[in-house]
Amino acid sequence: MKAGEILDAALALMFETRQSAADYVEFAPRTLNMLLPETLGINNRLRGLAGKKPLEAAPAVSSLDDEIPYEEPLCRAALPWGLAAWLLMGDEEGRAPDYMVMYTRAVNEVMKLAPEQVEDVYG
Repeated sequence: MKAGEILDAALALMFETRQSAADYVEFAPRTLNMLLPETLGINNRLRGLAGKKPLEAAPAVSSLDDEIPYEEPLCRAALPWGLAAWLLMGDEEGRAPDYMVMYTRAVNEVMKLAPEQVEDVYG
């Protein structure tokens, strides 16, 4: 998924467009560069479940046209909320905490897709 697609989804959550939110558009690549390392471990678990090799490092975004090689559930369900939360951090209306809660919930939902082997300690 391209960085611009994640931005467009985040803007939709904020009831904004690229035309109405030029400041958000300007800061989106740098903000995504903070979110991508934060979610690298989750992405790599999803890649492992899909039989793919983990990424060695989080990608860096320099343009909204850059492709982000993260798994689709993370890109569609979690990263837009995280991007919206960080873009709204300085917003006077104080909406950022609500978006951060939604980001955390979305990340947790994506993690439910990653089953783990549990050791039976009572056996």
